[in-house]
Amino acid sequence: MKHIVALVILVLISCIGFEWLIIHTERKSLLAAEKKAKAAEAEAGNANVMAQQLSESNKVLRAGLLMLGNEILVASNDLKLAELQIEKYQAKEREIEELVALTLEQERQTKEGVKNSLKPTVVSSTNDYGRKIDKLVFEKLVGISGNQLATNVEFRGVYGRRLVFASNIRPIAFDVDEIHPWILDSLRVDAEEAKQAQQEIDHRKSSAIVIRQKYAEQAARLLEEQRRINEQFAVEMKRIQAESEREMRAEMLQARAVEAEELKARAAIMEAYKDPIQINNVQQNNQVVVPR
Repeated sequence: MKHIVALVILVLISCIGFEWLIIHTERKSLLAAEKKAKAAEAEAGNANVMAQQLSESNKVLRAGLLMLGNEILVASNDLKLAELQIEKYQAKEREIEELVALTLEQERQTKEGVKNSLKPTVVSSTNDYGRKIDKLVFEKLVGISGNQLATNVEFRGVYGRRLVFASNIRPIAFDVDEIHPWILDSLRVDAEEAKQAQQEIDHRKSSAIVIRQKYAEQAARLLEEQRRINEQFAVEMKRIQAESEREMRAEMLQARAVEAEELKARAAIMEAYKDPIQINNVQQNNQVVVPR
């Protein structure tokens, strides 16, 4: 009986546990379903919001397209007006170009006329030897600013950067920067080449001055060296003369001493052949003085 009751109790406990497990599982399923439902509702809400945003965007886009169409229409009208204005400007530019071309042609002709008037006149003559000589004579010599420098002058040549002319009074010269370029062209004179030639002339002059200065300094050094050598020579000659005089005096003194010694020797020999009394008398009467 106890076993049956225990078995019944065990079965009841098992049933209760199984039901609780079923209830718990269903509860979890319900909670998961509820979460899914809430997530679906949130996604649906987001979808609605996005749909509303898309709708608003479409409205804005349609308005923008409409405004763009209006702007394109206005721009097209402005472009047509601009094309008409450009055509007017181009016609005006053509008129201005034609006027400028006409003005430039007139200026060119005027310059040519003035340039031709500034060219020299070739005057031919024959010298004493029958040789033909062509002279370039300028009726009017014009400066760089158009000012008149001289009249009726003959071109003689270019010396460095100076152009020399002969007038009725005296020769005159002008720098290349003072002469009008058209006159330089007529004489085939290049201003830069003339300046370069002048620089070479100045360089040669300065080189010659430097060379002359070097020669002068060298000559001065040679003269000073010669003077110093002469002084040294004079001093050496004085020294040699003094030494010669000293040697001569010493030789004379030595010769006198030798002569005195010889006299003494001769006197001694002579005294050896005399009596003592005569020797004493001779010594008293013939005393020899030896120079010092």
